Amino acid sequence: MEMIMNLHEANQVVDFFTKSRDQVKTDILNVLKDTFYPLPERWELFKKCPADLLKTETYGPPSGLDTLAGHEIVWYDDFYIERHETVDSVDIVERMEENLTSTYSSQFFERHTVTQADIDAYKEAVLQSGVKEWEYDW
Repeated sequence: MEMIMNLHEANQVVDFFTKSRDQVKTDILNVLKDTFYPLPERWELFKKCPADLLKTETYGPPSGLDTLAGHEIVWYDDFYIERHETVDSVDIVERMEENLTSTYSSQFFERHTVTQADIDAYKEAVLQSGVKEWEYDW
C-alpha cells in the first residue's frame, strides 16, 4: 500500500480535523439551542447527530432532564433504567411519546398526566442541554 502522506502531513491533518470538529460541534449546539428554528426540525437534527458530536454526561441526567410535567422521574421505576446504564436522550423521548398512546404505560404515566406539550418541553430541555447520552448513577 502506497503512503499518501508523511508523518508531518498526518499531524497537520489531525490538528485541522480537531479544530474543525470543535467548531462544528459548537455550531451544531448553537443551532440546536436556537428557538428561531422550529422544535421538530431541531429535534430531527439532534436525532441525526452522533453522540460524540454533542455532549455526554456521567453520573445522572443533566439539570432539567430529571423531571417531566413538573414531576421527578424515577429512572428505574419509570423507565427501567439500571444503574450505570447509558441513557440515550432520543430513546427516552421516544419512550415517553409511546406512553401517550400505549395501553401499557410506564409507572410515571400511570401516576401523572402528561401531554405532548409536556414532552415537547422536555425535548426543548434536551436541546438546550445538548446532551445526547448520560450515565445513570444514583
